[in-house]
Amino acid sequence: MIIIIQISNLTKTYVSEKKETKVALNDINISLPNNGMCFIIGKTGCGKTTLLNMIGKLDTFEKGSIVVDNVDIKTLSEKEADGYRSKYIGFIFQEYNLLEN
Repeated sequence: MIIIIQISNLTKTYVSEKKETKVALNDINISLPNNGMCFIIGKTGCGKTTLLNMIGKLDTFEKGSIVVDNVDIKTLSEKEADGYRSKYIGFIFQEYNLLEN
């Protein structure tokens, strides 16, 4: 099996306006193959969307790595990230993100 997405020791935290720290993802490790289907399931607020946003390089993370096709996406420039998303990632946003008109 060829692994195309390797997530290692991924950690994401948020700090609220009240300066409270919320850990969204804590030391996540996942290997996703280059074929078939994978499902990310869990309760509301468990970090599913956060994880997908980080895989799509729409959000940042404090610790760990996401390697796609042997490239650590944390090192990509904005222009390179656009190309990465064009080649590897497709989005269906839960809030639609459509223009009003």
